[in-house]
Amino acid sequence: MPGQDTTPQGLPLPGHAIPYAFTPAEIQNFVQAYSSDPTVYNYLFTRQPAYGVIFSPPQGYGQLLLWFDASGVFHVIDVTNMSIAQQVQKAPYEPPDSSFIDDVMNSIQNLIPTPQQALSTITIVAIVIGLYLLYQVVRDV
Repeated sequence: MPGQDTTPQGLPLPGHAIPYAFTPAEIQNFVQAYSSDPTVYNYLFTRQPAYGVIFSPPQGYGQLLLWFDASGVFHVIDVTNMSIAQQVQKAPYEPPDSSFIDDVMNSIQNLIPTPQQALSTITIVAIVIGLYLLYQVVRDV
């Protein structure tokens, strides 16, 4: 039997605030109505992707976020026309390819002098200071 706030198809009645979290009874009605849909079925049994899926019911109703929380509780949230719906539908994050990271690391390493470069820089600075001091001594005599 559908909840008082849902249609016989397990969807919220018009006029509710968005986002709208389904009650446990509404979730049960929703699962009974849509568990045979491939999107719902796959998510219920694989729980992948971990961040949930966006389901658009076939009746032309908006967008529902389906997800399991860390304790394994299933949630259905009406996110019709919310930006979260577009974010969840994006492909999962993929780190940049390793060639980019290698290029950045090489650039950083090129900024840090090697021990030989540091030694030659210290030697040049020491010679310049020595010449300056010798100049000061010779000038005072």
